[in-house]
Amino acid sequence: MSRDRIILFVVGVFALATVIFGYSGLYRKITRDPYYDLKQECYYIIDHAQLWYVRPEKYGGGGRSFIGLDFHKAGLSGRPNSITWNGEQGHYTITNLRGDSFGLLVRAPDGVEFEALGIRFDTRPDVKKRL
Repeated sequence: MSRDRIILFVVGVFALATVIFGYSGLYRKITRDPYYDLKQECYYIIDHAQLWYVRPEKYGGGGRSFIGLDFHKAGLSGRPNSITWNGEQGHYTITNLRGDSFGLLVRAPDGVEFEALGIRFDTRPDVKKRL
């Protein structure tokens, strides 16, 4: 083979590998955070809690207070007064209930723990690995 053909062959193989790698979604699977779905479920819980916070008490909300928040009131669990909930992606616990904030502790199925502390009505907190 001539040198030009070898270079053309290598470039062709590289282009084909790039197309297969990108089209199959393999790149997204490699670069995506393995806990992405867990964090999305955390944000879903936080959104529901923040909606409960602003709902007036006469309509079953918190009346601008997180005190009394549980997963049942946030619309996520069938048991009243439940501060723990087994979601699709992990086990969640509401912590540090205060008038203006609360915390969320999360345990992934592989045992890794995450937490979001000081969640307020108007914030979108980071869900970070617990040290």
